Amino acid sequence: MPSITIDPRFCGPPNSGNGGFVCGLVAEHIGRSAEVTLRAPPPLGRQLSIVAGTDGGAELPASATVLATGRGVHLDVSGVPGVSIAIQP
Repeated sequence: MPSITIDPRFCGPPNSGNGGFVCGLVAEHIGRSAEVTLRAPPPLGRQLSIVAGTDGGAELPASATVLATGRGVHLDVSGVPGVSIAIQP
């Protein structure tokens, strides 16, 4: 079973992991574009198991609490223009 440990340097609110960082860790285990919802503050420095869902999603449980849930989504960015790296003088 895959697991993650949130290093204290990635803290957000006191004694809690940064939400964006934690959601990114969960999304990595979905294997495609994902939507992840943080449901409770994730603890720092503690090993947490990531549980795969039958629908290809993932959950981050801790005891009786689900800290985050994620699911695969289709991300359509076809209408978004590209960004130029042109440097202004």
